[in-house]
Amino acid sequence: MDELTREFLIESQEGLDRMERCLTDLEERPEDTELLAEIFRSVHTIKGTTGFWASNGWKSWLMPEKTCWVCCARAS
Repeated sequence: MDELTREFLIESQEGLDRMERCLTDLEERPEDTELLAEIFRSVHTIKGTTGFWASNGWKSWLMPEKTCWVCCARAS
């Protein structure tokens, strides 16, 4: 595995871990808009990195997720 791929996987896992923590916290504090913002940033970062690599499979998979979080953030 090349260095860029390894770095992407590490950073993506960190983002997914951060999202998991935020989602768990959001169950207890559904009014916390900062948690939604953190989730959005994580999804946006992973999507942006896959876009850099032009991985259309991952990018198309993440786009509905990002749209969902944008709607949630606007509703709160």
